[in-house]
Amino acid sequence: MADQIKSQIFSGIKWNSIGQLVRQSYSIVISIILARLLLPEEFGLVAMLFIFAELANAFVNSGLSASLIQRKNISSEECSTVFYFSIAVALFLYVLFYLSAPLIAHFYENDALINLVKFYALGFLLRSFDVVPNALFTRNLNYKTINTIQSVASISSGVVAVCMAYLGYGPYSLVGQAIALSAVSAIMSNLLSNWKPTFVFSISKFKEMYSFGVRIFFASLLDKIFNAIDNMIIGKLFGANILGFYNRGKSTKDIPVRNMVNIATNIVFPIFSKIDSINELRSVFNRYIGLISYVICPVMLMLFITSDSFIYLLFSEKWMQSVPYLRLFCILGITIPFNNVMAHTILSRGDYKKYLRIELVKKGVIFIGMVFGLFFDAYWFLLILVVTHYIGLLIITIEVAKYIKSSALDIIKIIMPPFVISMLIIIPMYFIGTLNIWSNELIKFVVQCVVGIISYYLFSAAFRISEQRYIISEIKNRFNTSIKSS
Repeated sequence: MADQIKSQIFSGIKWNSIGQLVRQSYSIVISIILARLLLPEEFGLVAMLFIFAELANAFVNSGLSASLIQRKNISSEECSTVFYFSIAVALFLYVLFYLSAPLIAHFYENDALINLVKFYALGFLLRSFDVVPNALFTRNLNYKTINTIQSVASISSGVVAVCMAYLGYGPYSLVGQAIALSAVSAIMSNLLSNWKPTFVFSISKFKEMYSFGVRIFFASLLDKIFNAIDNMIIGKLFGANILGFYNRGKSTKDIPVRNMVNIATNIVFPIFSKIDSINELRSVFNRYIGLISYVICPVMLMLFITSDSFIYLLFSEKWMQSVPYLRLFCILGITIPFNNVMAHTILSRGDYKKYLRIELVKKGVIFIGMVFGLFFDAYWFLLILVVTHYIGLLIITIEVAKYIKSSALDIIKIIMPPFVISMLIIIPMYFIGTLNIWSNELIKFVVQCVVGIISYYLFSAAFRISEQRYIISEIKNRFNTSIKSS
């Protein structure tokens, strides 16, 4: 990789790693406390509203923030136009959801949702105020500020949630957490941004940006719908209690997956957008996709094997019904970082039409799977979703290969070695877990993880996995550089 691109990538990864470590550590603690203070059904009630939050976020963003990031040059006039448009859309959505609260409660046949929806919708309105500042931070690769804001917002909202749950507010504590997160993020983003809105709205600038953003908006809308519609289906067909367990598996999967997405894949779009040479893009892409495979595959498969201990230790015995769902979500979760990198690679070329067409095909496959899954229980519904996500990954792999003048087989060859080795390490982990010698669940979990990590390192060295050698080389180089500079 070129030195400048490499430097930008490592800088982004460094600050994203620091921020994610702070947020994730704190988030896990908050989740553990809330899981013990609240019932699965109360989590399920709020999870029913997830699809509406996703839809609102897609409309508030409308693809215009991506336009601000991707354009070579932007003006304050363009930023102000996006700023006021986002607020106007958010205000409309807030009124819409407020008035629709009884209809939403009727759909789920649960009147407890009426007031929850009205409070929950406040988060949509607050979130609109940080659309432009966040886009500008991302455009300028200012991940230090982004992660500072997200960490403070995460900590503040977690305190709000725990206090409300302790005082007996039940599901409203989760709603309070969402509102506090949006409020703190919006306030800090605007305070720390050098850009300030002016009283101007340019229709011509809006049309220019929307011509790019509208296709990203539709693709984002599809992604948000399909990311949350399973919650709506499970909640409608099986009720809040089953949805609580299902969503616990889903959110636990997000612990490692969001780490990977937030640390590594979110920096792809702004960095890849600056690369003009296809040869350089292919080189950076291949290295990047290999490194992601080397990290995400072992983490997700280790979580798959230790999921029963993980749920028991973190969330208590009352959440053990979520284990089968977590295992399937671990398999599904492997596809998410790859999908993100490949989607951002296509968007970085400015080909939003192709991106939208690919997303339509992928979502069509998932939709067919969901319809088929309606005839089964929640577990088989999720199993079918896993299969459709891998089909979708194959589709976008074939398409992205054309952009970098490579082949889907070459990309798969980069991904597969870490995946195969990860499959090998779960064998000793599994047999260790079945031994009848464990009097303590924590000791069993730690031993399994240690065996998995050591096995992965040894197998990687034995099979001469290039990603391992690259990581070790980069660590040594950066350590030597820091020693010389000091």
